[in-house]
Amino acid sequence: MQSIIKVEWTAKLMIRIVRKIRLPRLSHAIVGLALFLFMLATPVSAYSEMSQMQEYEVKAAFLFAFAKLTEWPKSAEASANNFVMCVLGDNPFGDNLDSLVGRTVGGQNISIQIVSDTKGTSACNLLFVSSSEKRRLSEIIAYVRSRPILTVSDISGFEKDGGIIAFFLKANRVRFRINIAAAEKARLKLSSHLLEVADVVTGRVE
Repeated sequence: MQSIIKVEWTAKLMIRIVRKIRLPRLSHAIVGLALFLFMLATPVSAYSEMSQMQEYEVKAAFLFAFAKLTEWPKSAEASANNFVMCVLGDNPFGDNLDSLVGRTVGGQNISIQIVSDTKGTSACNLLFVSSSEKRRLSEIIAYVRSRPILTVSDISGFEKDGGIIAFFLKANRVRFRINIAAAEKARLKLSSHLLEVADVVTGRVE
């Protein structure tokens, strides 16, 4: 029970920190520090005691931090009224993304969309690919890889298949790998504060 409370409190604390960020020059450093502390304080061993909804409350907090630490091309910002976070396939988050609705990324209000096919991802700024889509992952990556969409998933090997950020477990902690080439292909600039706490994968993306 104590582990569950600790994980829930840490996830909520990180969201509170990034919600209060206002100064552009300080935002990346503060969010980067919050993300680092969050990763240190979130033991995966606690997940055996947690429901899936509690696990994805933690991952929802990560998605928010990823968005705060990524820079989209100006053309993408100008063409959208909202910052659109999408889940492709089955939604493992339940209502855990609802607390992000109306919060801002780059001055744009966050909205949440659940999409069922690749064509529905065109308006997404950040796309979480659910594990339910594993069989058609190559099709999904082929569709989005040249678009300014930050792709995230917990499908094993996601970053090797051309995804940008992949969750994985290491030393009983939630970690993530970043495919730099995939981010560059999507014309996204990832903060150095994000790269410092990630396992970075290099290599060319077709």
